[in-house]
Amino acid sequence: MGMGMTDFDDVQFNYVRAAELAATLRSTARVVDHQAEERERVGSQAQQEWRGAYRERFDTWLVDCVRHGRSIADVLRRSANQLDQASEDARAEQNRRERAREGRG
Repeated sequence: MGMGMTDFDDVQFNYVRAAELAATLRSTARVVDHQAEERERVGSQAQQEWRGAYRERFDTWLVDCVRHGRSIADVLRRSANQLDQASEDARAEQNRRERAREGRG
């Protein structure tokens, strides 16, 4: 089975936008990480002095807040890595197509 004409067309992929978005995702992940760390730090200070009925509820909230923040940051980083991989895959496919064009000519 032969290659169709589309096998010789350039890959349509916006490498610049993908890299910009990946950088934004990583930057946002750092902000989320920092916010989670800051809440953990401030929350720990509050826990040193806090007594009473709502302390246990606060402890649960603080753990959940920090865990969710870190989870969100991890998802952002994974998404950035997926964009990087998509760019690598598009470049590899472009190279394959260029070699196929050279071999055809």
